[in-house]
Amino acid sequence: MEYNGNYGTPPSAPNSSNNPGFTLGLVSTILGILSLCTFCVPWLTLIIAIAGLTCGIISWKTTKKAPGAMTLPIIGTVVSGVAVAVSTVLVVLFHLALQEISKQYEEFENMQDSLSRWDSQFNNYDNLPEADSTFFIDN
Repeated sequence: MEYNGNYGTPPSAPNSSNNPGFTLGLVSTILGILSLCTFCVPWLTLIIAIAGLTCGIISWKTTKKAPGAMTLPIIGTVVSGVAVAVSTVLVVLFHLALQEISKQYEEFENMQDSLSRWDSQFNNYDNLPEADSTFFIDN
């Protein structure tokens, strides 16, 4: 078998020059991965994930339907969508926890006020009558 140098052109990966949605797909994927790395700050995660989801959907609509061209938009949209869902749950749980902490703190302050009023009412030693020392000796 002899090589004649005619194997054809190899398939090329999609790039931004021939596919307008490629850049947005890449941005969507990067933002999706970044949003997964920022779960310790749920508000920031939510903002980044919504931006990634938006870029992914726009990229999905504008990407040419070439083989392999939809990989980044799909990955970016899915990862960003998961991040939006999880960060939304975290924000809601964080809000509920803050409400409960606020309620507990308010109850604590009310108890503290009650105790200080009780203390001032019953532990005022200046108004007590003088003790009779013969009472303890006779009984």
